Amino acid sequence: MDRRQRFSDWETDTIVAAKGTGVSVKQVERKSRHIMLGKLDTKQTTTLCRVSINQFALLPECPQRTMTTDNGMEFANIQKALNIKVYFANPHSPWARGINENTNGQLRNFIPKSCDMSQTANDDIVLTQALLNNRPRKCLNYHPPHARSPKNYPRCASVLKPPLNYQILQRPKYHLKDHLDSMDCHKNHSKKHLEYSANNSSRGGQVK
Repeated sequence: MDRRQRFSDWETDTIVAAKGTGVSVKQVERKSRHIMLGKLDTKQTTTLCRVSINQFALLPECPQRTMTTDNGMEFANIQKALNIKVYFANPHSPWARGINENTNGQLRNFIPKSCDMSQTANDDIVLTQALLNNRPRKCLNYHPPHARSPKNYPRCASVLKPPLNYQILQRPKYHLKDHLDSMDCHKNHSKKHLEYSANNSSRGGQVK
C-alpha cells in the first residue's frame, strides 16, 4: 500500500466550510489521485457513512482494499458501513496522509473556509470533482487522474459546463474561465513534455 503499486487504497477526509453551513467528504485514491466528493448536511457519522456508501457504489467492479482517515468521530462506523479495512492516522500527523493534505490544498481553491455550503449546489460539487480529475499532475507525468484510473472508475468529461452556482468560486478575482485557461496551459505543457520524452527515448537519450 505504501508503495502505491495497486489501486483502491483510499485516503478520506472531511472539508469544513463556513461554520454551520455544512461540510463535504472527500475520497482520494492513492495511486491514481482519483477524487470523489460528496456533500454532507451534517458531520454525523450516519450522514458520512450514507454518502460514502453511495460514492463507492459507483465502483461495483473494483473491490476496495483500504482506507486511511483521521481520528474524527464521524469516521467511527466507516469500517463497518463499507466493509473495508480502515487505518486511523496518529493525531497531529498530517505527513501520514500526504496525498490527502495535498488534495485539500487544491480543493481550497474551490471550497474556501468562507464558503457557504448550504448555498452550494450538488452540481458545483460534481464540477469541482471533474475539474480536479481532469487536471494534469506532475506526479503522474503530467497526466490527469482520470487517465490513470482503472477503466471502471467513473469518467469525468473533459469538456465541462460552467457551475450553476458561483458561490463555490468565492476567491477574489477567481473565475472558472481562469481555471480552464490554466488547465489548457497545463495540457500544452504536458503535451510538450511527453513529446520531449518520446524524442529522447527514440534517440536512446536519458530523460530528466
